[in-house]
Amino acid sequence: IQVYGKSGNSGEVKLSSGKNNFERAQTDVFGFESEDLGDLIKLRVWHDNSGFSAGWMLDKIIVTNLKTNSKTFFLCGKWLAKNEDDGQIVRELPASGEDGVTLAPLTTYQIEVTTGDRRGAGTDANVFMTLYGSEGDSGERKLEGSGNLFERNKTDVFNFNAVDLGELKKLRIGHDNSSLFGSAWFLDKVVVKSYPQGGDIATAKTSFFLCGRWLAKNEDDRQIVRELVSSNEDGVASTPLATYKITVCTGDRRGAGTDANVYINVIGESGESGKRALEAPGRNLFERNAKDEFGFDCVDLGPIKKIVIGHDGAGFGAGWFLEKVTVKNLNDNGVFEFPCNQWFDKGEGDGQIERDLILNGPSGPGATSYRISTATGSVKGAGTDANVFISIAGSLGKVDRYKLEGAKSNFERGKLDSFGLRTLDLGDLQKLTIGHDGKGFGDGWFLDKVFVTNEVSGQRWVFPCGQWLDKSEGDRKIERTLTPGDGNQTTYQVKVKTGNLKGAGTDANVFVQLTGDKSVSEALPLKFSLTNTNKFERGCLDVFTFDAPDVGKISKLKIWHDNAGLGASWYLDSVEVVNYGTLDDAFFLCQKWLDKKLDDGKIERELTPASKVGELEQEEFDEAEEDDSAPAQGSDKASDREALTKSKVTTMDDKILTLYVLAGRSLASKDSNGLSDPYVVAQLSNAKGEPCSKNSSQKTKVIKKTLNPTWENEILRMPANSTVKSLDISVWDEDMVGKDEFMGQISIPASDFTSGGKEKWYPLAQRKEKGGDKEEVTGEILIKFNLLQK
Repeated sequence: IQVYGKSGNSGEVKLSSGKNNFERAQTDVFGFESEDLGDLIKLRVWHDNSGFSAGWMLDKIIVTNLKTNSKTFFLCGKWLAKNEDDGQIVRELPASGEDGVTLAPLTTYQIEVTTGDRRGAGTDANVFMTLYGSEGDSGERKLEGSGNLFERNKTDVFNFNAVDLGELKKLRIGHDNSSLFGSAWFLDKVVVKSYPQGGDIATAKTSFFLCGRWLAKNEDDRQIVRELVSSNEDGVASTPLATYKITVCTGDRRGAGTDANVYINVIGESGESGKRALEAPGRNLFERNAKDEFGFDCVDLGPIKKIVIGHDGAGFGAGWFLEKVTVKNLNDNGVFEFPCNQWFDKGEGDGQIERDLILNGPSGPGATSYRISTATGSVKGAGTDANVFISIAGSLGKVDRYKLEGAKSNFERGKLDSFGLRTLDLGDLQKLTIGHDGKGFGDGWFLDKVFVTNEVSGQRWVFPCGQWLDKSEGDRKIERTLTPGDGNQTTYQVKVKTGNLKGAGTDANVFVQLTGDKSVSEALPLKFSLTNTNKFERGCLDVFTFDAPDVGKISKLKIWHDNAGLGASWYLDSVEVVNYGTLDDAFFLCQKWLDKKLDDGKIERELTPASKVGELEQEEFDEAEEDDSAPAQGSDKASDREALTKSKVTTMDDKILTLYVLAGRSLASKDSNGLSDPYVVAQLSNAKGEPCSKNSSQKTKVIKKTLNPTWENEILRMPANSTVKSLDISVWDEDMVGKDEFMGQISIPASDFTSGGKEKWYPLAQRKEKGGDKEEVTGEILIKFNLLQK
């Protein structure tokens, strides 16, 4: 130091007493002799910046004249350090006759950090923290100490002193993600206790900073630093963990077991477990008629609503028949049962290998059926061979990554594909995410729109898309999130069949107009055929799609042309209209010319849907009952009615029987793998059991490896005539080697044709054989049929 007075200065005085001087919060006393300097004016203090820790925080210097006992105060409160404050190591301090406070008092902060109770919650990374108060911040402090810190479900305590920060407002805490093996950290909360340095912790003020989230690059929102707001009250930062016991019962069926990898997602009112592999090394799992148990910990999910369970299809014997799953919460002993009794097999039943199971089965609370319909666009190359997945989010719940697959080739250009989904009621649908896995030779897909219908409430949502899902087209995305559009809009498919007469085709411009129970459409031009470049040619079927307001149930179709071109004359056979949104269809028979010189000279026709014969008959029966006129000679009302019935049922000229083959169940096993490859043959038979006419015998496609086939509304149309005695349906197993094997048959008499229109299960019966062993016949098939009047 060097001290200056009115009468001179002391010269340089080295302050040294031979002990450890200038330590934190320490007062050191030194003495020196000098001539009387008079009233002191200032003091210069410095150091030589030597030593390992040269930086020095000087509070103040007090100089006492031992002769007069007068004190002079030199207040500093600054660093003398090259790396602190203004970087100076020399200070000049003015003299003062009064003492003062140069530095705010220090406060001790005790930091209690609680790591949460989650799998992998602990971290080996370096953790840092900054406190913010009304009077400033603490600066970033590294939280370090002895032992293994920040372990799962443990609390670590740290202390540091700082100038009083005032009322604590917030805390910033994070880590440097430096550990190669365990940086991710689940922080439950931080508790900060503050009290004067050297004071009693019992007097400390406590502030709570609740977190309950991951600080991890691969969890939650992937943040590794969080700001937490101060609270005067403690609370529950994170939901406690629960232990769940999963019991999986494989069914008692031939080939029921699986070697595939099975997973489960348990979904409750408070959240979901996420996809969990059901595995136990060294154990042979999911064998026929076996019960397997698994356990895992996760956040308490609350009451369980549903589970999603499935497998990856891997292994030689991937097909699996699941009987049921039971979920038990070992914390509160809550038990939730999910019946299934279905195959998880791409070649069995509906081909699904993942299912949503509802609590207590399909009749459980809140179970709802949805129909998902995808409309593939009509642009060139629009179809895809990739695997398509969909996620749906509603106000009451969500479905994640549900695979859309069926027994036929889906997602073809200009086609509508429908899929069923049974899950909990999702409420009002808010968004839909649809995409594919990019696999297959033609994976690019142009999706026009998606329709979702709640089949219980009838509510329908339309999700417009109109974009490519293709890595090489547009924005190159293969997944899109869609929001509902105008629910009154729909897509219509119009199939126009031109007759097979000479000169039947037309080059004119054709238009249609639809009339329904809601509204009437505008005139809709049939411009671009999906099936033919040159449309409306003789004997050809042209398919058109277009968007329009939903007119409701169609009661009338007007079709016409503008008579333009050299070959305007047109013989129209029939028109079929399908509403993609509701899957309602209407079939219109015309079989007339639209030509100013032929027939009645009209180029416009108004058509009504083809009538069901049963409806016409009932009207005629009603009219017969109401007829008060005298009966014909030699007859009575009963015999008249009998004659009318007989004549109406057996006279079927100019009629078409439309047969819908829907499904089969519990069919007989014909193959060595315990399954069959069933198909259906249908025939309108005469009295000799022979086909009554050409094309009156037809067959469905083959459904491979199943005893519970689904044909998905396969439609067989067979012309009828007056010789029809019955509709004979037989089920067969296709064999690649040898003859196909009989699986059962049904015969529906022509007198029953008027009772069609409703789905019905028919039990299969043996066929009449002369001698030999009876063939094994089991199960039943689901069909419906309509007899249409041309």
